[in-house]
Amino acid sequence: MAGQPSYENLREEIMITLNTVFPVMKRLFGIRSIGIFGQIAHGEDPPDGVIELLVEFAPATESYGAYAGLCSYLEEKFGREIRLVTTRMLTAQTTPPEPPAISLPGDDHGLLQQILDGCIAIREQKKDIPFPAFIRNEQMKRTMGRSLEHIGWAAAGLSSDFRRLHPDVAWEDLVSLRVHLIRNPFGVDWVLLWSAVRDLIPATEQKMRGILKRP
Repeated sequence: MAGQPSYENLREEIMITLNTVFPVMKRLFGIRSIGIFGQIAHGEDPPDGVIELLVEFAPATESYGAYAGLCSYLEEKFGREIRLVTTRMLTAQTTPPEPPAISLPGDDHGLLQQILDGCIAIREQKKDIPFPAFIRNEQMKRTMGRSLEHIGWAAAGLSSDFRRLHPDVAWEDLVSLRVHLIRNPFGVDWVLLWSAVRDLIPATEQKMRGILKRP
């Protein structure tokens, strides 16, 4: 529409796209609702270009895998970074942990070892602790958050050629741990973090052990 501010064009594009692909997102990722959020919803063109969306998943299908998968799906659709906000992030009013000082190895082997070390640390932290005990333990939440962020950094540092050689590893989900989950400025959704600890990390540990054993 000629003469409209760019943010209005962007809002219209987002709304049309979301309505068009909603049945697909519902089927693939189990979402219940999704809508424009943040600066675009308030009539502002985001200076960083990030599209912020408020999403609600159906309880039976909610998981970190669905969350990370939806982020990737929408980023491909819009060609922009997506920031998904859940209602728990808003109601809990938590803030992301302080960014850690991370020194990454300079080679793929070292990065794989760092991912494996992070997975082992999380497994040892979690042990047989149930979610209700985890959610009450602020120190454990911070520690697991840092471990997941380290894994995300290491996964992002791997060369694209190496990642292509191992397509059976959920590299995008690992990178998303830092980009979308831990570094979300609206806070950390601890239910999704626990889902990543429960579902993604054990499989990743097994994959890392297998790759590192190869000559």
